[in-house]
Amino acid sequence: MSDLISTEAGLTVDQVVDFLGAHEWYDNSRIETQDGCKRKGFYQQVGPTGVPLHKRVGQGADAGSVLHAAHEAYYTGWSVLSEERRRYNSFGVLEDTYRELFKGGASANRHSLRVMRDIWDDYCAKCLFEDPFYRPVDPEVGFIIRIAPRHGERSFNPFWYTGRADGIWERVTQRDFFTGELKSTSGGAKRRIKSLKFHRQPVGYVAMAREAIRQGRFVKGITDPMAMQGTFAIVIAVQVEKREIEREYFPLTLKRTEDWRRQTIRKVEDWRARLREHRMDPASWEEIFDQQTEECTKYGLCPYWDLCDFGVTADSINEFEPDSWNPLLGSRAMPQHTITDETFTGTIHLTR
Repeated sequence: MSDLISTEAGLTVDQVVDFLGAHEWYDNSRIETQDGCKRKGFYQQVGPTGVPLHKRVGQGADAGSVLHAAHEAYYTGWSVLSEERRRYNSFGVLEDTYRELFKGGASANRHSLRVMRDIWDDYCAKCLFEDPFYRPVDPEVGFIIRIAPRHGERSFNPFWYTGRADGIWERVTQRDFFTGELKSTSGGAKRRIKSLKFHRQPVGYVAMAREAIRQGRFVKGITDPMAMQGTFAIVIAVQVEKREIEREYFPLTLKRTEDWRRQTIRKVEDWRARLREHRMDPASWEEIFDQQTEECTKYGLCPYWDLCDFGVTADSINEFEPDSWNPLLGSRAMPQHTITDETFTGTIHLTR
């Protein structure tokens, strides 16, 4: 079971599902794409014909989604179900998610179902003796947080920031809390976990959690924003033979999360300025949303390569589907949760 924490009340669940379609929102993926390449952000979030274009992902990202699903299932029922039952449940979810995402099979052996099962079993075995000290308050939690001017702060139009953290964790002996951040990598786990210390996504999730606590809309029993100490980073290496699993806590100061908030506001304001310029002069979109060519081959070939290489034509546009990504639910074409109808007053329970 997962919770959706929001600073907006009085909505039905159906309205929450469509909430992001009716409001200006940002998440780490949008901001990161805009930072990396404005042209890529334009294709994904605006589109040269006014229709946002779906950003294809590789099988490495799909493998990460498989492990995320297993991770959530494994920690659902912690302290209620036996570890054996939770592990059994997580393998069922892992296999179901794998078959949904890898319909055509894996192109690399490290993404085969057998290897993914072995990796997950190794994770459960490695963490078995540590887990009694780390209580998963919630195995996965979603946020929709309104970022608006505070008293004495310069004026700007509010916007919404959203995301899904990989759980809220309590260190039992210290009685402090951390937002979870699970990542998979095909490289070294130690190197990846170091990169998370300064990554905007986990810092943003802690910032949003502290804001939700400040507004009294968070997990029951957590009332002090600074009780949310930082990030619990988890990295699993997706490799055929070698097994690398790293977990580490990163405390975050109030200054770090406040800096993140101010930086995010500046990034949104910059993006808005480009959108305004585009509305006034739509034909100049290639100038307004400039390329950052280092991004073209950073993680393989950019999904929008052909649009930049051969130009925007009817044929090149038809290769894409309209973007339907929802950061809380995944793609509308493949919903990850079923939501029961109830009145939304701050927390929604999403059941897999």
